[in-house]
Amino acid sequence: MLNAMYAAGCVPAWQRSSHTPARQVVAPTGGIVRGWFPSIKAQRMVAFESLLERDALYLFEFSPAVANIQEQPFKLQYACGDVVRRYTPDFALDLHDGRTVIVEIKPENKLLQADVAESLRCIEAAFMRQGQVFRVLSDLTIRTQPRLACQSASNFDQQTASKFDQANQPFFLRCLNR
Repeated sequence: MLNAMYAAGCVPAWQRSSHTPARQVVAPTGGIVRGWFPSIKAQRMVAFESLLERDALYLFEFSPAVANIQEQPFKLQYACGDVVRRYTPDFALDLHDGRTVIVEIKPENKLLQADVAESLRCIEAAFMRQGQVFRVLSDLTIRTQPRLACQSASNFDQQTASKFDQANQPFFLRCLNR
């Protein structure tokens, strides 16, 4: 049946859509979780390199402000002190209002490291010079409860969903719009 669908040209949209990441997702090793997220907005499977990135993808997918998601969208060369470095953002989000937001996902404990914080300041400055919006989202933003807990609740009905969206969506959008 599946082979007949492919032969007839009836390929699911998420398999037809093309996006070439600037770099490939690193092969799974050790205890790090990598995988593919089925995105309706991107119309394809979107790669993620951590559970935190996967959780962010859920927020992006269900956010009414986000129109499209690209992982590892491009490479950027930036100066940090006297050193020229390369950087590949985690995601580029195309918003319905026409803006694009470049997003880096980092655990809060990494953001507290001086070298990571300095690199991210230099990266943000490089994006600002180009007129692009750059945001760093941490686990404190992505995993704020009850956001993810409500998504899996068995009694999550439409009325609860509406209240939940009104209460939590502005917080996520503020992170993108600040």
